[in-house]
Amino acid sequence: MIFGQFADGTKLNKCLTFARESVGKHFKDAALPAELLAEAKALSKEIKAERQEARQRIRALVMPHFPKWLCGTLLLMVSETLWGVLHSLTLSLPHRLTTVIDAGTRARAVKSCLTMGLAYMLNFPIDTLGAFIL
Repeated sequence: MIFGQFADGTKLNKCLTFARESVGKHFKDAALPAELLAEAKALSKEIKAERQEARQRIRALVMPHFPKWLCGTLLLMVSETLWGVLHSLTLSLPHRLTTVIDAGTRARAVKSCLTMGLAYMLNFPIDTLGAFIL
């Protein structure tokens, strides 16, 4: 017999459900030994309690770090979104600057390039902070 399928209690619960719904329903509990059914129910409750304790231990390990992970993830989401916007604006910059060429083109180009450079420099700390928090 392979005992691995009974390790987490799912097979036991399937057997109990089958015993209650199929066998017990059709044979009016005559085919089910009461002490065996009671023992199986007790074991099922014990396994359920052990599972609950394991979930609580995992939750106790994760929850202290959850606010930090949430904050870091949100910061990285914001910075990655900003990187995408900045890259698309950078790619469209030559087109925007050369659409209308007049006496102010050079000033607009310098202003746009400095603005883009400043935006990149301001987004870098957000990205670094998000990565540091995680």
